[in-house]
Amino acid sequence: MIIKNSKVKSLVIFLLVIVFSFIISTGAFAQDPPRLSIEIFKYSGLEDDTSEKKFKTFVEIIRDKISRLSEEIESKYSAYNQLNDLALNIVKDADSGEHAAFEGTSNDLYNHWNSSNALEIFLGRLRVQDSTYSVRSKVFLGDLKGALESKTVDIDLLISDEEFDTTKDSHSIITLYALAIDAKRRGQPDEEVLSLLSEAYSRLPEFLEITALIDIETAIKKTIEDIKNQYQ
Repeated sequence: MIIKNSKVKSLVIFLLVIVFSFIISTGAFAQDPPRLSIEIFKYSGLEDDTSEKKFKTFVEIIRDKISRLSEEIESKYSAYNQLNDLALNIVKDADSGEHAAFEGTSNDLYNHWNSSNALEIFLGRLRVQDSTYSVRSKVFLGDLKGALESKTVDIDLLISDEEFDTTKDSHSIITLYALAIDAKRRGQPDEEVLSLLSEAYSRLPEFLEITALIDIETAIKKTIEDIKNQYQ
């Protein structure tokens, strides 16, 4: 339909200006921001003061790994400076303000992942055997599972001082994988996705004996292969 009346034309133009102003102000055309929050619930198995202290050490280990990971990636790929905002977020109880344990369904977990714009969620259990403490983490990836069969990956980590000095561990590997899938989700250049997948792959141990790491390796290889096939 052709608009002939000048007053109607003016009204249409005015309305278009309002609509586009709203779109710009609300960021409707803005790029989908990266997910850079790693949410961590309180783990189970904290039965005494020693186990509580060990869990706090584990949290500090993860915080240190995240910081090191950001620095390592930025030093090699200066364009990925958004990883400086990668951070660990302690999930707290709304009433007490204390570190909260997860109590809910799988839908509740997904809703928390989605509403908090999380990269991943850590929950799990502290374990002790012969005075050696470790954790079994259940890492929830939500829609970032990519080529993995499940949204949840079970991985272990020994709680020791040596873990402060390295990012060659299961938790760093799954974080890099999630970052790669998130970059792919946001339509980032394939070079960025492949670089992050390569970083994850390079941290896998030479001999894989843990099922979760085998699954992650398979998912990394499949994602790389899928990207390469786009150019054939």
